[in-house]
Amino acid sequence: TGESSFRHEYSFVSITIKKDLSEENVLISQASFQGENLFSRSTYHFAESEAEDGISYLESSEVHALTLNFEEPATVTEESGYTLFLLCNPQSLVEDSGFSISYQRYTASTNKLGKQFEAGKYYQFVLRLTKEELKVEGCEVSDWVSEKLPEIAIEEIPS
Repeated sequence: TGESSFRHEYSFVSITIKKDLSEENVLISQASFQGENLFSRSTYHFAESEAEDGISYLESSEVHALTLNFEEPATVTEESGYTLFLLCNPQSLVEDSGFSISYQRYTASTNKLGKQFEAGKYYQFVLRLTKEELKVEGCEVSDWVSEKLPEIAIEEIPS
């Protein structure tokens, strides 16, 4: 508690994709989340006081998109959909962030994931894939409390 208490410096994001296409088998081969400087490389530094502690972005490391290519396509199930979890830098964006998926021979995207990503917050987006679009069905923002998160299995280590 107080000055020595732990706090998250990044934003935690989950994106659940659900489908209206009950007869179609949706296999995601790629997913991309875009936003200015959301994924730039950084380090955390400790300073003389808590107020000076924080994130330092590495020079020439601006990254505006995180693209995940699936070796084995991810299946969007009828009941629970498919959920991605990621960390991003805290940012107040000028333009809305975006998200897109590639599945079979199609691409669907939305630019409606918002502009604000605060440190220590958990952003839960629910997107629905229809024949026409990938639309935001819901968004819940809460404090990032690790004890209340679903169990997340990490199946591979990125290179």
